[in-house]
Amino acid sequence: TIARKEITPMNIPIRLATTNLAWLFASATLVAQGFPPGTLVIDNPNGSIQYLEPNLQVYAPNGSFLRTFAGTGNPPWTGASVTPDGKMVTTFYNGYPDLHGVKIFGADGTVASFATPEVFSGGRDVSVFANGVLAISDTSLFDGSQIRFYKQDGTFIRTTSVTGLGELVGSTVGTDNILYVADIFRLKIGKVAEDGTFLGSFATTFAPSDLVMSPIDGTLWVADVNGANIVHMTTDGAVLDSFSIGLTGSFYGIGISPSGNSLYATTRSSSALVREFDLGGNQLNQFSISNSSGPLYMTVVPAIPEPATGTTFASGAILLTGVRRLSKRQRG
Repeated sequence: TIARKEITPMNIPIRLATTNLAWLFASATLVAQGFPPGTLVIDNPNGSIQYLEPNLQVYAPNGSFLRTFAGTGNPPWTGASVTPDGKMVTTFYNGYPDLHGVKIFGADGTVASFATPEVFSGGRDVSVFANGVLAISDTSLFDGSQIRFYKQDGTFIRTTSVTGLGELVGSTVGTDNILYVADIFRLKIGKVAEDGTFLGSFATTFAPSDLVMSPIDGTLWVADVNGANIVHMTTDGAVLDSFSIGLTGSFYGIGISPSGNSLYATTRSSSALVREFDLGGNQLNQFSISNSSGPLYMTVVPAIPEPATGTTFASGAILLTGVRRLSKRQRG
């Protein structure tokens, strides 16, 4: 059990004044492309026919199903993210490097796809920097994990070795434009800059599976895969608080609302539920995921810095992702 700590302005690093402006203004484009702040999308890797019809399911924050982006082949779809120009991104892998790749979906349903042969072990999650560059976690149980950088047209940019990290799973690019990646095997969180510089890591006392950054103060909210807890931490690893999400199954999916005042959680279980909590751990809402094969990561479109217009699905929505079992070490 992680002891609760009173959260005051004195023990939270305030980052609002140094928030990356490119990250903020990119979200205005997201609205113009059709994804309003809060859009939730579930990456359903298997679809209605086992391993043949993976899809992305779009939901409003209240759980209302809005639409599906369909695809075929190349299961499982794993990571999920949103690009600064308003597209959804997922990774896929299928046992061999020449079968790993990326799919990018536009709001109009158009699909672009490219192979990622440099990704040796299979991409587990994908996050997007403010300049639109994709960062894919290429995992290893040993000391060989790396982050692969790609342009959205499939051009390979670089590899960053994350020394000391093992099995990389969920990741996020924070409002500071730094990539944070969870190591579920060695119980660490690593940090990588947009230019590929490895900024080191810090240890955790639990197995982190995914994480998000608060747009309010730049702190991290981290999913504890086995304990089904959300752990609140600073970016140097100090624990501020934690609470249980009360769901069974391995806990990977975590998201934060555009305002930063509520959190979403889902686990890999047959119930396939999403729960929303306030920052004190009080449950605000719950809804079921339609025909899910096991939700995994979650991404929420951030708030916009100024009014923007364009086609929207609804008044806010969210982005999740799910896959079949990733490895023998990840327990359901």
